[in-house]
Amino acid sequence: QHNRGVGLGFAARAHNVAPPKSLIRLAKLDLQALVDEAAAARAPPTAAHPPAITAPPPPSGGGAPPAPAPTQEPTTEPTEEPEEPPTAPPTEPTSPDSVERVDDPSPLVAATSISRIRFTDADATRAAADGRPAQHAVLVRDDAFADALAGASLSGEGPLLLTDGTTLSTETAEELRRVLPAGATVYLLGGIGALSVEVEDRVTELGYLPVRLAGATRVETSIAVADELLRRGSSPARVMLARADGPADNPTAAWADAVSGGAHGARTGTPVLLTPSATPHPAVVDWLADHGAAPVLLGGTAALSDAHDELAGATRVEGPDRASTAIAVGERLWGVASPFAAVTVIGGWDVDGWARGLAAAGLAADNDAPLVLVGDDVLPASTAAATRCATLFLVGGTDTISAGVEASMREACPTQ
Repeated sequence: QHNRGVGLGFAARAHNVAPPKSLIRLAKLDLQALVDEAAAARAPPTAAHPPAITAPPPPSGGGAPPAPAPTQEPTTEPTEEPEEPPTAPPTEPTSPDSVERVDDPSPLVAATSISRIRFTDADATRAAADGRPAQHAVLVRDDAFADALAGASLSGEGPLLLTDGTTLSTETAEELRRVLPAGATVYLLGGIGALSVEVEDRVTELGYLPVRLAGATRVETSIAVADELLRRGSSPARVMLARADGPADNPTAAWADAVSGGAHGARTGTPVLLTPSATPHPAVVDWLADHGAAPVLLGGTAALSDAHDELAGATRVEGPDRASTAIAVGERLWGVASPFAAVTVIGGWDVDGWARGLAAAGLAADNDAPLVLVGDDVLPASTAAATRCATLFLVGGTDTISAGVEASMREACPTQ
């Protein structure tokens, strides 16, 4: 397991490197003290939570979903935007020392900022005393979610960085040079159609060892990543299963139910396998059987049909909508009762939400802060209830997580 507790300060540590201007530091407090304070302020839940999944269930098992929130959208398919506004008019935050925001112009730049927060310089002469070194880096294309979702489980001990698929992006190359020593491993996820030979050659030129994890499709690529996780010591007893794609008219639905699972994967090293929504992919069925793995299905039957429930040992983690599913992942997979002490917040209906969310998966893991979803200017009722008095890590600018949403999350805590 990787080290936890990066600490609340989001500003770049003293690496003799200027912190990114877009990285907003709103606090210098110790995370544990802040989490303890938030925990003391939180009111106890008013309803029983589903049991945490602590061991592979028997073949007949099936996790009951949390009770639907009456103010949420229909259960069958996430809509383009949560319909309910915040339950109270937004006000200015009154206690900014429990909120921090990574505000970058693009997910690619946000990924490098998050890497700076998490990992010290590879150059020992410039390394910060309170940092920790990255063991490797994970490189994914910046225009498709699938490889990043599988690769998030590798990001507990190294940054997940984005790049253009044809050439290694300048910002990403600079971060690789900062965070990795010469000869370190850089995982390239996907075949040459995802990350070109030119990208691989550039990684080699920088002095690193490129290790490509790829298969014929995104499904087989997720299996290749799972195999590497097992080689690195992860247990095959349980894996997460996520849809491999989504409807053309609702592209964010492809990753909405699974993105919070990516943060759990970073925390535990649990593999995420991809499969078509309608029926389990034969390669996935074979992999599960070969390893005796019990799958946890991420999302409802709109994401993964009930045919997946027939897999041996399958259990399902779901809510009536994407925001509620993220809360269920925190409760049942992280094993944390809500309201949570700390959360990582992303725009769950933003087209680039997957990129910011999966780049921040390791950050969520480091700070024991489950990943939750909000709309750009709407706070879903389930998220509001589960984040009452929580320390907030906001990943995205005010165009994806508005100041009004932030204020509404903050004002729900009577002690702040």
